[in-house]
Amino acid sequence: MSGTGAVMSETKEGRPITVLPLSEDLSEDRDGMFPTEEEKATLRKVAGKVPKVAFLICVIEFAERASWYGVVQVFGNYVRAPLPAGGNGAGAPKKGTQDTAGALGKGNAISNAIKQSYQMLAYFSPILGGWLADTKTGRFNMVCIGVGIFAFSHIVLIVAGIPKVIQSGKAFGPFAVGVYSLVFGAGKFSYIEGLPFFD
Repeated sequence: MSGTGAVMSETKEGRPITVLPLSEDLSEDRDGMFPTEEEKATLRKVAGKVPKVAFLICVIEFAERASWYGVVQVFGNYVRAPLPAGGNGAGAPKKGTQDTAGALGKGNAISNAIKQSYQMLAYFSPILGGWLADTKTGRFNMVCIGVGIFAFSHIVLIVAGIPKVIQSGKAFGPFAVGVYSLVFGAGKFSYIEGLPFFD
């Protein structure tokens, strides 16, 4: 390595290593990786393309975030409080009153348990989604599976919000299925948001 200014040295364990000196001019380009001033002035500037699937992933992620903030806020009252007297039968209180909205009447303990477990699973389920995508299905297929589960979850949550289902006392089952399938659906694509941009 003569002529490079390299210095032979040893580690603490006695292994030989080569230490290359830092150039005083850090902009020095020994391998020709960076353009010269002439190339910067004369070469055509070509912007890189973002894959179309990246825009699809962004739309899906925006929908998932809207879903998250849209449903997690109503869990508390929906599960905790009973149907208000004189309301519309779907959980809304009578117009002009200060009654609390509610539907299932399960109390604070169950309401908090559902909300907290939902939030915990939202942070842990992407680990499972990432592992499945990397080892079994592939990324794009996993996103499609996640979107399908997400759609199913919202349909089940709609069923749990039908006034006749709430009034019959059978809304808790569909609600629980909808909530927990929603969080696992989100976990199938939450890990993948930035990957199309960084691959």
